[in-house]
Amino acid sequence: MGVNRYEDLEIWQIARGLVREVYTVSGGGRFNRDFETQSVLYVALDLGYITQQEFDKMYETCRKLYAMIGALRRHLAYRSAA
Repeated sequence: MGVNRYEDLEIWQIARGLVREVYTVSGGGRFNRDFETQSVLYVALDLGYITQQEFDKMYETCRKLYAMIGALRRHLAYRSAA
């Protein structure tokens, strides 16, 4: 399966699901500002919008996404240098 659009990238799909989950558990309208995802998680935890368990789960997803993004960036840099 090829990638024709960025929406086809697994990284983008996982990130989209994470953002949807963060907005769902953080109360949507009560916490409706755009920040970097990890910052949103900390604020949502501090304000009691999410539990420590929800935070830990989503934070781990962030960590995995950052690793995947780093690998993709290295791959793209290698391809453009070749």
